[in-house]
Amino acid sequence: MLRTWLGKQGFTVESAPTVGDAKVKMAATKYDIILSDLRLPDEDGMSLLKWAKERKINTPFIILTGYAEIQSAVECMKIGAKDYIPKPIKPEILFEKMTAVMKEEEAESKKAAKKGTIYITGNSLASKRLNEVINRVASTEMTTLITGETGTGKKHVAKLIHEKCSRKDRPFITVHCKEIPQQDLPKRLFGSQGDQKEDLGLLCEAIGGVLFLEDVDAIPVNIQEQLLLAFKIKRVKPVGSIVEKEINVRVIASSSENLYKLIRENKFSEEFHRYLNEVSLQVPSLRERDEDIILFAEKFLEEANEELEKKIIGFDDDCVNTLKKCQWSGNLRQMKSVIKRAAMICEEKYIKTNHLPDEIISETGNLSDNAALHNEEYEKRKIMKALEMCNNNKSKAAIILKIDRKTLYNKMKHYNME
Repeated sequence: MLRTWLGKQGFTVESAPTVGDAKVKMAATKYDIILSDLRLPDEDGMSLLKWAKERKINTPFIILTGYAEIQSAVECMKIGAKDYIPKPIKPEILFEKMTAVMKEEEAESKKAAKKGTIYITGNSLASKRLNEVINRVASTEMTTLITGETGTGKKHVAKLIHEKCSRKDRPFITVHCKEIPQQDLPKRLFGSQGDQKEDLGLLCEAIGGVLFLEDVDAIPVNIQEQLLLAFKIKRVKPVGSIVEKEINVRVIASSSENLYKLIRENKFSEEFHRYLNEVSLQVPSLRERDEDIILFAEKFLEEANEELEKKIIGFDDDCVNTLKKCQWSGNLRQMKSVIKRAAMICEEKYIKTNHLPDEIISETGNLSDNAALHNEEYEKRKIMKALEMCNNNKSKAAIILKIDRKTLYNKMKHYNME
C-alpha cells in the first residue's frame, strides 16, 4: 500500500521483506530515505539501523511502529533514526515527516559542500598538478594506487576521485587495513555465512561503488592473493558459504610505505601490486607545497572556529613566518592538529607564535640562530628546560641551546631568571 501511494507522490520506491534483503539492497544502492518497520521476519528494524550506522551508511531512517512499541521507536531515535510514525499510518503525516527529513538532509549536504576541499584552492604548482591528475584518474575506471608521506591526505584524494567519478552516487567503502586484526580480515572483506545471520563483507557493501584499501601494505600476502582473485573474476565467496556472489567495485588503494622494497622482501605480492598500480598518483608533501601553507592554515582555522565556536580572524605576521618556516614532518594531519590546539588556547583576535606548540617552533630549523628564538615565551621555556636538564649548570645549558655562556647570562637577566 505504501509503495503504491508513495509512487503516486513521485517517489521511486524499492521494498524489502526482510532485514537480510534490505542489507543487500542498501549495500548496492544509495537511497534518499528508508522506512523500516520495527517487526520483521528475520531481525528487527533496530538491528538494521545499527548495522547501517556501523558501516557508515548515513541514509535517514523513519521507523514504523505499533503503539505498543513506541518506547522501542524512541530507542531507535537515540541511536540515529530521524523520526518514527505509529500505525495505523496516516499518509499525509508520513509525507510531512519524509519531507522534513529530506529538507534537513539537503541542508546538511549544502553545509558540507560549502566547506569545500583543501585541495581545490591550492595555488602551488604541486597542488595544480595533483588536481589535474585527480581529474584525469576520476574520468576512468582504472584501479588506482595513491602513495605519499603519512598525513598528506591520501584518503581525502581517494574521496575526491570518488566524488568526481561515474560512481559518485554509489557507496565509498573504506577498509582500514591497519586497524582490522589480521585474523578478522577475511570475514570483514569477503563476508561470512552463519546459521543465524549473514555478514555481507566490505566487498559486497561496495558493490557498484568504490572500495578504498587504506594502508594496503598491512594486508598479509595470502589475503592479497585472495583479493586479487576476487577482483579478477569479479566474484567473492563468503567465509562459511559455498555460494559465490558477483561484485562490481572500483578499487583504490593507498600506502605510505615503499611497496617495491616490501616486494623485494617478499612482504607484498608483486602481482597484486601490478593490479593496484594500473594508474599511480603520488600526493606531494606539505614541504613541496610551501606556497599553500597559509591557505591550508586558514582553512583549518575556519574549521576550528566552527568546531570550537570561536571567532579568531587569522594569524599575526610573526606566526605566519613561523608556519612558513616549519618543516611539517606530519604534513596536513599535523597542521590540522596544531591549528586546532592553537585556536583552543587563543583568546585574542589573532593566533600568535606563543600559541603554537614547541614541536612546531623546533621544526623551523632556526633554533641555533640567536635571533631565531624570536618569541620570548618560547625562548624562556627553552632556557628553563635546558637548565633543568643540566641541573642548573649554565655552561652545559648554553651548549644545548647553541649559544655562548655570556649570551645565556644576558638572556636570564632579561627574563629575571637569576
